[in-house]
Amino acid sequence: HGVTPAALGLLSPWVDPGSRTVPFDRDVVVNTAWAFSSAEAYLGTGDPADPGYAPLHGDLTGLPPTLIQVGVREVLYPQISEFAEKLRAAGVDLEYTEQPELWHVAHLQAGLVREAAEAVDDVGTFLRRHMSGAAPAGTHD
Repeated sequence: HGVTPAALGLLSPWVDPGSRTVPFDRDVVVNTAWAFSSAEAYLGTGDPADPGYAPLHGDLTGLPPTLIQVGVREVLYPQISEFAEKLRAAGVDLEYTEQPELWHVAHLQAGLVREAAEAVDDVGTFLRRHMSGAAPAGTHD
């Protein structure tokens, strides 16, 4: 609709809900049986390769600066690392952090876990850096 965000901050993004290629059947947060049935219910009769459903399958050219944080022991790790490679190949300014000590969206425990608090701080720093001086949403040149 003619509006581009100044930056994207993606925390363990599910970039290909139709994929069934996973390194194991569960991690600390994600159980694949539940995740797969939820993805199928959300998709309905849609196409699992539709970029609106699975951004991994889209044209990523022109996306704004993007930060991705992912735990290396997450079920979603393989597709997220593949997405990061696609972003780089598309020329997107990417800050990609693999977190060996954290789990899927561990940011929710920032008040309890030092590494999660540091990850949240990194997201805030990234977004502030890219949003300073950005035009208000909905404004066009």
